[in-house]
Amino acid sequence: MGSPTCSQIVSRLNLQGNPDGGYYAQTLRDSSIVLSKSLLPSRYRVDRPVSTSVYSLLPSGSVTHLHRLPCAETLHFYLGEPLTVFELYEDGNFKLTCVGSDLLGGDQQPQYTVPPNVWFSLFPTNDYAISTDGAVKVHRAEPRDMENHYSLLGATCAPAFQIEDAEVAKRAEFISRFPHLEPLISLLTLPD
Repeated sequence: MGSPTCSQIVSRLNLQGNPDGGYYAQTLRDSSIVLSKSLLPSRYRVDRPVSTSVYSLLPSGSVTHLHRLPCAETLHFYLGEPLTVFELYEDGNFKLTCVGSDLLGGDQQPQYTVPPNVWFSLFPTNDYAISTDGAVKVHRAEPRDMENHYSLLGATCAPAFQIEDAEVAKRAEFISRFPHLEPLISLLTLPD
């Protein structure tokens, strides 16, 4: 039996389209403890459960849009091809981390945590080559069949993810702030 297709995974896990890119399904919203906004740092805008978990499926040709959360988000790789996590810091520095299953030969890790308040995005590692010597350049690979080229992962947030807290980067503002990263920002943001 071969690997499942993207459509089979969407159907089997009851995933829905994610406005941020790809597909998702919330699998846990742990309300056994509810954290009051008054007990949390000011970056949290609303009360929330203690944690949430989701499945996330990112087909080839898709990216998640550059965004940040007030909480840490831990990514758990399950199936498919590796993903690159792009993290952008306020000083203009950035980090690329590969999440995948090739632990010995691919410089990949099966789990990775994005710290709170860091701008980040995900994209299929095999879709783009990023050169960082000198000016940052993005080289797109030939389009691939999204049915057979995808990444399935989980994401856990603690305290829980709340949409009211998510900030999405604005392309023009970020290109103005980080002109050296214009190719990456254009790839990972929506047009204004």
